Amino acid sequence: MTNSVESIFTLFSRAAIEFSDKNAFVYFKDDKWQNISFAEFYNKVIHIAHYLQQKGAVEGSKVAICAENMPEWCAAYLAIMAVRAIAVPMDPELGVEEIKRILISSGASIAFASSYTMDRVKDGALGLTNNVDVISFASIEFRDIWEGSQKLLVRWRDIPPLSTEETASIIFTSGTTGQPKGVMLTHLNIISDGKAFLDSGIINRSDSMICVLPLYHTYAFTVNFFISITYGLTFNFPIALKGRELLRSIKETRTTVLVAVPRIFEMLLHEIDNKIDALPFPQRMIALGLKIVSGNIRKRIGLNIGKKFFSSIHDEFGSQFRFSFSGGAKLMPEYIKRFDAYGFTISEGYGLSETSPIVSFNPLEKRKIGSVGKPIIGALIRIAAPVNGRDDGEVLVKGPMVFKGYYGANEQPGLLVDEEGWLHTGDIGYMDEDGYLYITGRLKDVIVLSSGKNVYPEDVELKYSSIPIIKEICVLSKNSKTLHAIIAADLEKAGVLQITDIEEYMKQQINVVSHKLPQYMRISGFTLISEPLPKTRLGKLKRYSISKLGI
Repeated sequence: MTNSVESIFTLFSRAAIEFSDKNAFVYFKDDKWQNISFAEFYNKVIHIAHYLQQKGAVEGSKVAICAENMPEWCAAYLAIMAVRAIAVPMDPELGVEEIKRILISSGASIAFASSYTMDRVKDGALGLTNNVDVISFASIEFRDIWEGSQKLLVRWRDIPPLSTEETASIIFTSGTTGQPKGVMLTHLNIISDGKAFLDSGIINRSDSMICVLPLYHTYAFTVNFFISITYGLTFNFPIALKGRELLRSIKETRTTVLVAVPRIFEMLLHEIDNKIDALPFPQRMIALGLKIVSGNIRKRIGLNIGKKFFSSIHDEFGSQFRFSFSGGAKLMPEYIKRFDAYGFTISEGYGLSETSPIVSFNPLEKRKIGSVGKPIIGALIRIAAPVNGRDDGEVLVKGPMVFKGYYGANEQPGLLVDEEGWLHTGDIGYMDEDGYLYITGRLKDVIVLSSGKNVYPEDVELKYSSIPIIKEICVLSKNSKTLHAIIAADLEKAGVLQITDIEEYMKQQINVVSHKLPQYMRISGFTLISEPLPKTRLGKLKRYSISKLGI
């Protein structure tokens, strides 16, 4: 490993010069699509960088960003990089007390906010000893800077090579535990991870991506934003995240790659299924038959005939659309198979905020459904000693993408990087003979029954998810003796299947599945709820919060 690395801003500057006339961003505003070229965007960034310097930002200063996805968010981040400060991205849905806690913990002296977050950020910064200067993207002062940027590209001073330890971002993430941790990612972490993803060849220069995930999270930041602005790709913002608006956005912006989490794919699959269900009975039966044929052919010989069978559905995405990338949480293999049958391709990957975040993904030409793919270039994966007599064990990761540490490490419990540089992820998994990684659960989620049996809840959830009207399921321990499930039923599906007594139907179906499982994996009871199960922004179950729903 070299002792220095180029900065994120330097890579962006190079792309801005090379692709100066190309659209950097396309977004929907005032009822029409608008765009910003790389040259124009570069000028906006350096004007904001000058503004930050006037506000007192210097090398090492902490500057927070609390806003929803927009070009201004991206420009603010790159301006922070231009003055060699450290960005502190925040979830725009945070409450006042959470914002206050992050501002105090990070020591931020400046915070960017949008109209949506401004009041909460101002209240969070009120009375703090570190005296946070809050800048609104909607203020007259900021709009003058944003709108008044010159059209001709004006060069910012060159940034010399940085130390490999120089921090670019501190991301405070609560994950599934609710305990915030400040993940410190260096320029090297982010750049090496993005470059490894690009070097795999999965993305090419003609691609454009659409941003449906919050930019404060490393998944959207690296795969969507960083790769786009340093590789010269157009970065699209959707009209909205609802099914119809998202499909319209993909088609009209000519998006080729969708980077998303399982809940987005579930929503899109729901849209597709509804389109099939709306067909007259004879056509619907034909479509369902074609779906079975298409799925079987693709599984056996890899031939994708679903794109022709379901061309009207593909027209909704546009002929330019290539594939989707799923991460952030586990996507049910059954959903991937259904997308496959319809002629769509999803590559599932794996990573953590602490790994910048990509560790592995499925190559498009050789996917293994159920796995999270092969390690990216530079990532080493090792499986620790098997857990509780199983074949799998804790997943350990090593490489330049592994984070620097937690900010204020003495006060921040979290993942461990051992003396040899291996990150102990807390995830349980195994690797097959072809080098594909499979994630089977979380160490902290293992249920130890009084019988001595160890139960991996995700294994059990996967089995019972085959029941047609189970929309979401979380398996918990009841007094360490038996398993209990909290289930969100799919009422719409129940209606289509003409199920009138959902509880009785659920009992019968659970019994059918249970008889196929060993005794210790069987659900002894369940609770039906009408609301979605509590999850993180990326779709992971908040098991601790779910346990409070009562069993």
